[in-house]
Amino acid sequence: MYFNNKYKRKGHVFQDRFKQAEIEDDEQLLWLHAYINLNPIIDKSKSNIENYKWSSYEEFFNPSIGFCDKRFVYEKLGDAIGFEKFLKSALPVLRINKKLRQFRFE
Repeated sequence: MYFNNKYKRKGHVFQDRFKQAEIEDDEQLLWLHAYINLNPIIDKSKSNIENYKWSSYEEFFNPSIGFCDKRFVYEKLGDAIGFEKFLKSALPVLRINKKLRQFRFE
């Protein structure tokens, strides 16, 4: 009830079907990666991604921890610094897209 009141929703929190989209190219995969890592900041539930423990962001900067295969991101963006630059440039674009989706008519 709290979640529905906060986000002005009705019904079960997980009532909708699982949604999927086919990843068509490497660029789309990079943007999806950015969206997943930046989602807590886009929604403004967190002020910075470094303090969000459920993100793989920290793995790119700390080689002693690691669960994710980082080869694809490093191949496309160079290194951790390239990854960080991409995320910083992607954040305003993803925020605008999120606002636009809220106004979409279905």
